[in-house]
Amino acid sequence: MAVAFTSSALDIEKFQTSMTKVAPIAAGANITLESTSAVMGTLTDAGIEASIAGTSLRNIFLKMQDSSSDLSKHLGFTVNSSDDLQKALTMLNKEGLSNEEIMSLVDLRQVAAFQTMIKGSERIQQLTVDFNNANGAAAEMAAIVGDTLEGAFKRMTSASEGLAIELTDKLGSGLKDLINKFAVFINRITDNSDAVAKYVNILIDVVKWIGIYKTGVIAARIATRALSAATLTAAAAMKTFRIALIKTGVGVLVIALGELAAKFLLTSDAASAAAKSTNDLADATQRMEDRATSFDRKINKTLANTIEK
Repeated sequence: MAVAFTSSALDIEKFQTSMTKVAPIAAGANITLESTSAVMGTLTDAGIEASIAGTSLRNIFLKMQDSSSDLSKHLGFTVNSSDDLQKALTMLNKEGLSNEEIMSLVDLRQVAAFQTMIKGSERIQQLTVDFNNANGAAAEMAAIVGDTLEGAFKRMTSASEGLAIELTDKLGSGLKDLINKFAVFINRITDNSDAVAKYVNILIDVVKWIGIYKTGVIAARIATRALSAATLTAAAAMKTFRIALIKTGVGVLVIALGELAAKFLLTSDAASAAAKSTNDLADATQRMEDRATSFDRKINKTLANTIEK
Protein backbone atom coordinates (compact mmCIF):
# COMPACT_ATOMS: atom_id res chain seq x y z
CA MET A 1 0.00 0.00 0.00
CA ALA A 2 2.79 2.45 0.86
CA VAL A 3 4.52 1.97 -2.49
CA ALA A 4 1.22 1.85 -4.39
CA PHE A 5 0.14 5.22 -3.01
CA THR A 6 3.46 6.84 -3.97
CA SER A 7 3.87 5.23 -7.42
CA SER A 8 0.32 5.39 -8.79
CA ALA A 9 -2.91 7.39 -8.56
CA LEU A 10 -4.17 5.10 -5.79
CA ASP A 11 -4.82 6.53 -2.36
CA ILE A 12 -6.35 5.09 0.77
CA GLU A 13 -9.90 6.01 -0.25
CA LYS A 14 -9.60 4.60 -3.79
CA PHE A 15 -7.85 1.51 -2.47
CA GLN A 16 -10.63 0.82 0.01
CA THR A 17 -13.41 1.47 -2.54
CA SER A 18 -11.97 -0.82 -5.21
CA MET A 19 -10.66 -3.59 -2.97
CA THR A 20 -13.98 -4.14 -1.22
CA LYS A 21 -15.38 -5.21 -4.62
CA VAL A 22 -12.54 -7.24 -6.12
CA ALA A 23 -10.62 -8.65 -3.13
CA PRO A 24 -12.79 -11.74 -2.44
CA ILE A 25 -12.76 -12.82 -6.13
CA ALA A 26 -8.99 -12.19 -6.44
CA ALA A 27 -8.34 -14.23 -3.29
CA GLY A 28 -10.47 -17.10 -4.69
CA ALA A 29 -8.36 -17.07 -7.89
CA ASN A 30 -5.07 -17.08 -5.89
CA ILE A 31 -4.19 -13.66 -7.30
CA THR A 32 -2.04 -11.90 -4.72
CA LEU A 33 -2.69 -8.53 -3.13
CA GLU A 34 0.41 -7.21 -4.91
CA SER A 35 -0.84 -8.23 -8.37
CA THR A 36 -4.35 -6.96 -7.68
CA SER A 37 -2.98 -3.63 -6.42
CA ALA A 38 -0.79 -3.36 -9.54
CA VAL A 39 -3.84 -3.76 -11.81
CA MET A 40 -5.85 -1.25 -9.74
CA GLY A 41 -2.98 1.26 -9.81
CA THR A 42 -2.82 0.98 -13.62
CA LEU A 43 -6.59 1.49 -13.96
CA THR A 44 -6.66 4.55 -11.67
CA ASP A 45 -3.66 6.00 -13.55
CA ALA A 46 -5.85 5.84 -16.68
CA GLY A 47 -8.53 7.90 -14.89
CA ILE A 48 -11.02 5.10 -14.29
CA GLU A 49 -13.06 5.78 -11.15
CA ALA A 50 -12.21 3.45 -8.25
CA SER A 51 -15.67 1.95 -7.84
CA ILE A 52 -15.99 1.25 -11.58
CA ALA A 53 -12.46 -0.14 -11.69
CA GLY A 54 -13.17 -2.49 -8.79
CA THR A 55 -16.43 -3.74 -10.27
CA SER A 56 -14.95 -4.19 -13.79
CA LEU A 57 -11.90 -6.04 -12.47
CA ARG A 58 -14.11 -8.36 -10.40
CA ASN A 59 -16.16 -9.36 -13.46
CA ILE A 60 -13.00 -9.80 -15.60
CA PHE A 61 -11.47 -12.09 -12.96
CA LEU A 62 -14.70 -14.11 -12.85
CA LYS A 63 -14.60 -14.64 -16.63
CA MET A 64 -10.90 -15.59 -16.44
CA GLN A 65 -11.77 -18.33 -13.95
CA ASP A 66 -14.78 -19.59 -15.89
CA SER A 67 -13.61 -22.25 -18.31
CA SER A 68 -16.81 -21.84 -20.35
CA SER A 69 -16.41 -18.08 -20.86
CA ASP A 70 -15.34 -16.68 -24.21
CA LEU A 71 -12.31 -15.08 -22.54
CA SER A 72 -11.03 -18.37 -21.07
CA LYS A 73 -11.63 -20.14 -24.37
CA HIS A 74 -9.71 -17.43 -26.21
CA LEU A 75 -6.82 -17.71 -23.75
CA GLY A 76 -6.88 -21.49 -23.78
CA PHE A 77 -6.61 -21.70 -19.98
CA THR A 78 -8.20 -20.35 -16.83
CA VAL A 79 -6.45 -17.87 -14.57
CA ASN A 80 -5.79 -19.37 -11.14
CA SER A 81 -2.72 -17.41 -9.97
CA SER A 82 -0.85 -14.16 -10.34
CA ASP A 83 1.49 -15.78 -12.85
CA ASP A 84 -1.50 -16.89 -14.94
CA LEU A 85 -2.85 -13.34 -14.88
CA GLN A 86 0.42 -11.85 -16.09
CA LYS A 87 0.72 -14.56 -18.76
CA ALA A 88 -2.78 -13.79 -20.07
CA LEU A 89 -2.25 -10.02 -20.21
CA THR A 90 1.12 -10.37 -21.96
CA MET A 91 -0.38 -12.72 -24.56
CA LEU A 92 -3.38 -10.44 -25.25
CA ASN A 93 -1.06 -7.44 -25.53
CA LYS A 94 1.01 -9.17 -28.18
CA GLU A 95 -2.12 -10.06 -30.13
CA GLY A 96 -3.04 -6.39 -30.52
CA LEU A 97 -6.81 -6.95 -30.17
CA SER A 98 -9.23 -4.43 -31.62
CA ASN A 99 -12.12 -2.96 -29.65
CA GLU A 100 -14.53 -5.28 -31.47
CA GLU A 101 -12.51 -8.33 -30.47
CA ILE A 102 -12.31 -7.13 -26.89
CA MET A 103 -16.10 -6.57 -26.83
CA SER A 104 -16.55 -10.20 -27.79
CA LEU A 105 -14.53 -11.36 -24.78
CA VAL A 106 -16.01 -9.20 -21.98
CA ASP A 107 -19.18 -7.20 -21.29
CA LEU A 108 -19.45 -3.69 -22.70
CA ARG A 109 -19.09 -2.14 -19.23
CA GLN A 110 -15.70 -3.85 -18.76
CA VAL A 111 -14.23 -2.95 -22.19
CA ALA A 112 -12.45 0.23 -21.02
CA ALA A 113 -10.91 -1.47 -17.98
CA PHE A 114 -9.91 -4.61 -19.91
CA GLN A 115 -8.33 -2.62 -22.75
CA THR A 116 -6.36 -0.58 -20.18
CA MET A 117 -5.16 -3.79 -18.53
CA ILE A 118 -4.00 -5.27 -21.83
CA LYS A 119 -2.16 -2.15 -22.99
CA GLY A 120 -0.65 -1.67 -19.55
CA SER A 121 0.54 -5.25 -19.09
CA GLU A 122 4.19 -4.18 -18.75
CA ARG A 123 3.25 -1.50 -16.24
CA ILE A 124 1.28 -4.07 -14.22
CA GLN A 125 4.22 -6.47 -14.30
CA GLN A 126 6.65 -3.78 -13.07
CA LEU A 127 4.33 -2.61 -10.31
CA THR A 128 3.85 -6.20 -9.16
CA VAL A 129 7.62 -6.61 -8.84
CA ASP A 130 7.89 -3.31 -6.94
CA PHE A 131 5.09 -4.26 -4.56
CA ASN A 132 6.64 -7.68 -3.91
CA ASN A 133 9.91 -5.92 -3.00
CA ALA A 134 8.21 -3.27 -0.88
CA ASN A 135 9.33 -4.64 2.50
CA GLY A 136 10.42 -1.72 4.67
CA ALA A 137 9.07 0.92 2.27
CA ALA A 138 6.56 2.18 4.82
CA ALA A 139 9.25 2.41 7.50
CA GLU A 140 11.54 4.37 5.14
CA MET A 141 8.77 6.83 4.26
CA ALA A 142 7.84 7.21 7.92
CA ALA A 143 11.48 7.99 8.69
CA ILE A 144 11.55 10.69 5.98
CA VAL A 145 8.28 12.26 7.12
CA GLY A 146 9.24 11.99 10.78
CA ASP A 147 12.67 13.60 10.30
CA THR A 148 11.32 17.03 11.22
CA LEU A 149 10.82 19.05 14.41
CA GLU A 150 7.14 18.15 14.37
CA GLY A 151 8.04 14.49 14.05
CA ALA A 152 10.46 14.78 16.97
CA PHE A 153 7.75 16.32 19.17
CA LYS A 154 5.34 13.56 18.19
CA ARG A 155 7.89 10.91 19.11
CA MET A 156 8.53 12.66 22.43
CA THR A 157 4.77 12.83 23.11
CA SER A 158 4.39 9.18 22.25
CA ALA A 159 7.29 8.24 24.53
CA SER A 160 5.83 10.33 27.39
CA GLU A 161 2.44 8.69 27.00
CA GLY A 162 4.08 5.28 27.01
CA LEU A 163 5.98 6.14 30.19
CA ALA A 164 2.80 7.38 31.87
CA ILE A 165 0.98 4.17 30.98
CA GLU A 166 3.88 2.04 32.22
CA LEU A 167 4.18 3.94 35.51
CA THR A 168 0.44 3.76 36.05
CA ASP A 169 0.53 -0.01 35.58
CA LYS A 170 3.51 -0.53 37.89
CA LEU A 171 2.86 2.12 40.55
CA GLY A 172 -0.91 2.14 40.49
CA SER A 173 -1.27 -0.40 43.28
CA GLY A 174 1.09 1.42 45.66
CA LEU A 175 -0.47 4.81 44.97
CA LYS A 176 -3.90 3.31 45.49
CA ASP A 177 -2.93 2.03 48.95
CA LEU A 178 -1.40 5.39 49.89
CA ILE A 179 -4.49 7.32 48.81
CA ASN A 180 -6.76 4.89 50.66
CA LYS A 181 -4.73 5.34 53.86
CA PHE A 182 -4.88 9.10 53.51
CA ALA A 183 -8.64 8.88 53.04
CA VAL A 184 -8.91 6.84 56.25
CA PHE A 185 -6.83 9.48 58.06
CA ILE A 186 -9.13 12.27 56.84
CA ASN A 187 -12.19 10.28 57.93
CA ARG A 188 -10.73 9.82 61.41
CA ILE A 189 -10.13 13.56 61.72
CA THR A 190 -13.72 14.18 60.62
CA ASP A 191 -15.06 11.68 63.16
CA ASN A 192 -13.08 13.41 65.95
CA SER A 193 -13.61 16.97 64.78
CA ASP A 194 -14.86 18.16 68.20
CA ALA A 195 -11.73 16.95 69.97
CA VAL A 196 -9.51 18.44 67.26
CA ALA A 197 -11.28 21.79 67.51
CA LYS A 198 -10.93 21.78 71.32
CA TYR A 199 -7.22 20.99 71.05
CA VAL A 200 -6.69 23.78 68.51
CA ASN A 201 -8.47 26.27 70.81
CA ILE A 202 -6.18 25.23 73.69
CA LEU A 203 -3.15 25.80 71.46
CA ILE A 204 -4.49 29.23 70.53
CA ASP A 205 -4.90 30.15 74.22
CA VAL A 206 -1.37 28.92 74.98
CA VAL A 207 0.04 30.97 72.13
CA LYS A 208 -1.86 34.04 73.35
CA TRP A 209 -0.55 33.53 76.93
CA ILE A 210 3.00 33.15 75.65
CA GLY A 211 2.61 36.35 73.68
CA ILE A 212 1.32 38.27 76.69
CA TYR A 213 4.08 36.86 78.91
CA LYS A 214 6.82 37.76 76.45
CA THR A 215 5.33 41.22 76.01
CA GLY A 216 5.47 41.77 79.80
CA VAL A 217 9.08 40.61 79.92
CA ILE A 218 10.05 42.95 77.13
CA ALA A 219 8.25 45.86 78.79
CA ALA A 220 10.03 45.23 82.09
CA ARG A 221 13.33 45.01 80.31
CA ILE A 222 12.73 48.32 78.55
CA ALA A 223 11.69 49.99 81.82
CA THR A 224 14.83 48.72 83.58
CA ARG A 225 17.05 50.05 80.80
CA ALA A 226 15.23 53.39 80.91
CA LEU A 227 15.75 53.61 84.69
CA SER A 228 19.45 52.80 84.32
CA ALA A 229 19.80 55.43 81.59
CA ALA A 230 18.02 58.01 83.71
CA THR A 231 20.31 57.27 86.67
CA LEU A 232 23.42 57.63 84.52
CA THR A 233 22.09 60.87 82.99
CA ALA A 234 21.40 62.33 86.43
CA ALA A 235 24.89 61.38 87.67
CA ALA A 236 26.49 62.97 84.62
CA ALA A 237 24.44 66.14 85.11
CA MET A 238 25.48 66.40 88.76
CA LYS A 239 29.12 65.94 87.82
CA THR A 240 28.92 68.74 85.22
CA PHE A 241 27.14 70.99 87.71
CA ARG A 242 29.84 70.42 90.31
CA ILE A 243 32.58 71.31 87.87
CA ALA A 244 30.75 74.51 86.97
CA LEU A 245 30.37 75.48 90.59
CA ILE A 246 34.05 74.87 91.36
CA LYS A 247 35.02 77.35 88.65
CA THR A 248 33.04 80.11 90.41
CA GLY A 249 34.28 81.95 93.39
CA VAL A 250 31.95 80.32 95.86
CA GLY A 251 31.89 76.93 94.13
CA VAL A 252 34.03 75.11 96.68
CA LEU A 253 31.87 76.30 99.54
CA VAL A 254 28.63 75.33 97.81
CA ILE A 255 29.93 71.86 96.97
CA ALA A 256 31.10 71.31 100.50
CA LEU A 257 27.73 72.30 101.87
CA GLY A 258 26.01 70.07 99.28
CA GLU A 259 28.06 67.07 100.29
CA LEU A 260 27.28 67.68 103.94
CA ALA A 261 23.58 67.83 103.07
CA ALA A 262 23.84 64.61 101.08
CA LYS A 263 25.52 62.85 103.93
CA PHE A 264 22.86 64.16 106.23
CA LEU A 265 19.95 63.19 104.00
CA LEU A 266 21.29 59.98 102.48
CA THR A 267 23.81 57.96 104.37
CA SER A 268 26.37 55.78 102.67
CA ASP A 269 24.45 52.65 103.55
CA ALA A 270 21.22 53.98 102.03
CA ALA A 271 23.01 54.90 98.80
CA SER A 272 24.53 51.44 98.56
CA ALA A 273 21.12 49.88 99.15
CA ALA A 274 19.62 51.96 96.36
CA ALA A 275 22.38 50.93 93.96
CA LYS A 276 22.01 47.29 94.98
CA SER A 277 18.23 47.45 94.41
CA THR A 278 18.80 48.74 90.91
CA ASN A 279 21.24 45.95 90.16
CA ASP A 280 18.88 43.35 91.66
CA LEU A 281 16.06 44.61 89.46
CA ALA A 282 18.26 44.28 86.38
CA ASP A 283 19.33 40.74 87.38
CA ALA A 284 15.75 39.69 88.08
CA THR A 285 14.66 41.01 84.70
CA GLN A 286 17.44 39.07 82.94
CA ARG A 287 16.48 35.85 84.77
CA MET A 288 12.85 36.40 83.82
CA GLU A 289 13.86 36.82 80.19
CA ASP A 290 16.02 33.66 80.30
CA ARG A 291 13.17 31.67 81.81
CA ALA A 292 10.80 33.00 79.17
CA THR A 293 13.17 31.89 76.42
CA SER A 294 13.53 28.43 77.99
CA PHE A 295 9.76 28.14 78.42
CA ASP A 296 9.27 29.25 74.83
CA ARG A 297 11.59 26.51 73.58
CA LYS A 298 9.79 23.86 75.66
CA ILE A 299 6.40 24.99 74.35
CA ASN A 300 7.64 24.92 70.72
CA LYS A 301 9.11 21.43 71.21
CA THR A 302 5.87 20.18 72.81
CA LEU A 303 3.79 21.67 69.98
CA ALA A 304 6.06 20.10 67.34
CA ASN A 305 5.84 16.65 68.97
CA THR A 306 2.05 16.96 69.30
CA ILE A 307 1.59 17.99 65.66
CA GLU A 308 3.87 15.17 64.47
CA LYS A 309 1.81 12.62 66.48
